[in-house]
Order: sequence, then C-alpha cells, then structure tokens
Amino acid sequence: MSDEIKVVYAEVEKELAELRTAIIAVQTSIASSIQACQDMITAEKVNKLNESLQQILKRYQKILLNNESMANKAIQKLREVDETLAAGMRKR
Repeated sequence: MSDEIKVVYAEVEKELAELRTAIIAVQTSIASSIQACQDMITAEKVNKLNESLQQILKRYQKILLNNESMANKAIQKLREVDETLAAGMRKR
C-alpha cells in the first residue's frame, strides 16, 4: 500500500471547469407572473412562491460557484506544495 496521493491536475481542472459551466447554465428565472388566472389570490400566492424559488435558486447558484472557486484554489495550493516538495527532493 502506498501513501502517495496522485492528482492528475488537468483532469481535476477540466472537471471543475465543467462544473462551473453547469452551475452557470442553471436556469434561475421563472415565469414572472400568472396573469390569466381566475382566482387572484391563488395567482398572487403562486407569484410569491415563484419569487421565493427564484431567490433560493440564485443563492444556491452563488454557493455552488463559491464552492467551485474554493476547490480551484485548493487544487492550485496543492499543486504549489507538490512542486515545492518535489523541488526539495531533487536537491537532495
């Protein structure tokens, strides 16, 4: 059993880029209002629910983008540490 962790940075970066594209593509807009509804109270409730859902989706998208960004930073830091350690080993 090896204690070595192998990271294929190109694959990780590719997957993170695909994740970012998918997050950005999430549709956060919902039909703005229901106008042709017989019951105005029901239409108002549905419109309020739509607004709430849209806000939730936008917050979720923002959280996902933040997570993707943090993952990218972590991978870059891991790469830097890996390169520093490798350079130190080569000097020996």
